Amino acid sequence: QTCALPICLQQATAAAQIELVPTLGVVERLRRVKDGEELVLLRAAQEATDAAFEAVVLAGGLREGMTERELAWAVERAMRDAGADGLAFDPIVAFGPSAAEPHHHPQDRALERGDVVKLDFGALVTGYHADMTRTVTFGRPDPRIREMRDLVFASQAAGIAAVRVGARLRDVDAASRKVLADAGHPLPHGLGHGTGLDIHEDPFLRADDEA
Repeated sequence: QTCALPICLQQATAAAQIELVPTLGVVERLRRVKDGEELVLLRAAQEATDAAFEAVVLAGGLREGMTERELAWAVERAMRDAGADGLAFDPIVAFGPSAAEPHHHPQDRALERGDVVKLDFGALVTGYHADMTRTVTFGRPDPRIREMRDLVFASQAAGIAAVRVGARLRDVDAASRKVLADAGHPLPHGLGHGTGLDIHEDPFLRADDEA
């Protein structure tokens, strides 16, 4: 005789007189560290994501007049062609001023020469999520864009340099954030997060994280 899992659990705990106690964050903390099989699946998800970026952007797939929606669809199709089971989340594609919005929804804005193009996307492979953001310019970039790129690279390098065994997550966040703040550009967004069975998982790189 079989039963649905919730009913089986209720029957088993009742028979054994076991008290179920709610917990908070126990499973999430365990999922911070991935085992070997999980790492293989995460790499596969990232490889499909990388392949899509190369196929759509690096191979010259950007064209004047295409819309954000069209580029989002091209990225999705390329990830599936590269072996993804699906999307880790709906791709974020933003042109021009919209590229400054962290969670922009693709619209019908057409791509123009000189536009900044932001892509935030990821593949899903066997239940494991990838998450990658890339920003490029279509055509010759404005000199100020080059300056901002160099500043972001410096911020990234400072954060990476702060990563070591025993480092507190908020200290890694602070090292990266300080570079931007000192240049007059406070970071309005979290620095980073883990991925896995969910698109957002521990550890979280942010100022208020206690780890």
